Amino acid sequence: MVDVPCKKPPKFIFHLILIIGLIFIIGLIFIIGLLFMASAPPNLTTPNLTTPNLTTPNLTTPNLTTPMSNGDGAGPVNMADRLLSAGICPQTWHEHGNRCFLYVGDDKNWTDAEAYCVARGGHLASVHNQTMLDVFAGYKGYIKWFWVGGYKENGEWKWMDGSNFGMTVESSMGSPQNCVEIFSDGLRDYDCDFNQPFLCEK
Repeated sequence: MVDVPCKKPPKFIFHLILIIGLIFIIGLIFIIGLLFMASAPPNLTTPNLTTPNLTTPNLTTPNLTTPMSNGDGAGPVNMADRLLSAGICPQTWHEHGNRCFLYVGDDKNWTDAEAYCVARGGHLASVHNQTMLDVFAGYKGYIKWFWVGGYKENGEWKWMDGSNFGMTVESSMGSPQNCVEIFSDGLRDYDCDFNQPFLCEK
């Protein structure tokens, strides 16, 4: 009887079996790790969310109807007077002190000039001192004279706004006249029916 020698398996088979075994072991470890992580409860914490402090700003509406003192002891003044004293006058009007003035170059007699000013919320202008007279004289431009709000009643000079007159009026025509104009740098009486420019105030 003749013995037949056994053939050894090729070496690559052993290498293949070794690689398959390593892959199996690594896969098993990975699966066990996944199972372990899945079994642990997740640490879920609620973030600390705070609501911003939204407060309504303290907005106060100015009281436009409450009288306020004008600071000179003359008593309360209304909002219109406060705006005038702040230098806020209608367009084409000029501010002086706490009043607004409008020079009108159209020729009118004294009565029509006063009516024009009243229709715009004022009167013909009143002059209370030389400083104001100098300022008003500057409004006339090339015009030499214009009406202001002085008039004579029962022989006494008065202003249309009711304020104290307190000024000297020169005579212009030799005989007394009943209306006042600014002429050069002073006040003088003149014929009320004469047509000339004028100065309104409010």
